[in-house]
Amino acid sequence: MAKRSLKYNFILNLVNTVAGLLFPLLTFPYVARILEPDGLGLVTFYQNIISYITLLSSLGISLYAVREVARVKDSHVDRSKVTVEILLLHIALTVIGYLTVGILCLTVDRISAHTALFLVLSISIFFNAIGVNWFYQAMEDFLFITTRSLAFKCLAAVALFVFVKTEDDVMPYAIILVVADIGNNILNLLRLRKYISLGAVRTAGLRIIRHVRPAVTIFTLNVTISLYVNFSPVILGFLCDNESVGYFTASSRLTTAAMSCVTALAVTLISRMSYYASRKEFELFYSTATKCLNLVIFMTVPIFLGLLTTSSELILVFSGNDFAPAIPTLRIMSASTVIIGIATIVGYQILYPLGHERLLIRSSLLGSLAFFPLCFLLIPKLAQNGAAIAYTSTELIVTTALFLYCRRYMKYPLLNHPNLLSIVAGVAMCGVIILLRHLVELPVFPLLVFEILIGAMTYFAVLALLRHPIISDLTASIKSHIVGKTPVDD
Repeated sequence: MAKRSLKYNFILNLVNTVAGLLFPLLTFPYVARILEPDGLGLVTFYQNIISYITLLSSLGISLYAVREVARVKDSHVDRSKVTVEILLLHIALTVIGYLTVGILCLTVDRISAHTALFLVLSISIFFNAIGVNWFYQAMEDFLFITTRSLAFKCLAAVALFVFVKTEDDVMPYAIILVVADIGNNILNLLRLRKYISLGAVRTAGLRIIRHVRPAVTIFTLNVTISLYVNFSPVILGFLCDNESVGYFTASSRLTTAAMSCVTALAVTLISRMSYYASRKEFELFYSTATKCLNLVIFMTVPIFLGLLTTSSELILVFSGNDFAPAIPTLRIMSASTVIIGIATIVGYQILYPLGHERLLIRSSLLGSLAFFPLCFLLIPKLAQNGAAIAYTSTELIVTTALFLYCRRYMKYPLLNHPNLLSIVAGVAMCGVIILLRHLVELPVFPLLVFEILIGAMTYFAVLALLRHPIISDLTASIKSHIVGKTPVDD
């Protein structure tokens, strides 16, 4: 089966990821003003509960399925069989989800007070199971994923402006959210016929249970990671106050948004790396891993140093003057961008495709064991800054453990020539931004835009002068397109 370029897939998935960040930013101000805090808070509260139920009822199927389908995607029969087995398992597990929904409706007053709304939002549990988004990631059909996702995001945005008019339109708002999700998943299911054939699957030959244990392993990994990723604001709320949680949230959202490029790369890579590993094409596997690690350093070094040097402007522009105490918090958390970027490649693009998910769990457990003592030691004294230090330190511990486990699979050192060039260019970018701030007097928003533009130009200019391989490849690719030639894939 023909495979598209990793660069092509990455660009498509980056567009999809960025759109996922931008659409809520565009619609949130309107929805917040119309539904007001009570209505918006009610839907958000129920959505969060549903998301946890979905996580419980799906175990670790999404990540596990990408790897398993990618391993057999060249065989129509095996691909059909594995897909049907995992799909049936996921549907069966939704029974657990809806039992949970029923119990909550009957026993929790805050939910039983709006049972109809909660049940409408819970429809997404079933359609998440039949949506098989993992299949299209495994098949690297990112053009379909991106096109479909953008189409339904646009339709949902239009529907919000048409049907949500007053603060009483909480139910229409919830229905629009669910219908957009249903539309995505139904299209996924209908298109599945292009790739698999039910006639190629014998009912007697199905072995659904064999997928339970590895899926539970991935679920364990997800739960372990969530202990230190999601609990920072919870512990902060218990040990300090809501203001501290707000400062931490403002910083974490900016770092998460800045990491969208790495998220897109991770989703793009896992199928290809699993495919190479299953075919024992280890030269391709290791060379691709090295290139992608260099790409992650190339992307995250300027993100880290950019967040570090423009943290004041970023917080004031995106959160307002009241969030000024979050500025040092963002500076602390900025380092996590490079750390998580490295962990993504080492853990999910090398160890996981090779079947070493237990090493990921060990690393995450080690981080979790360090996280809670750090939180209780630092948060009472440093509030949101203590939470930021605990979180960033935990990510560093996890990444260090992953790197030590992965040493035998790494063909080149982390601080190789291209990565050193990225660091040199990043430091030069920092220097220019700091100098610019002292030379130019502008309001905070124009200053931020100016800093980002000049900083980016400096970073790429220095890398071009130093002949960084990625810049050289990009330049060659552009030239080849101009003269009408197709560059070599990947």
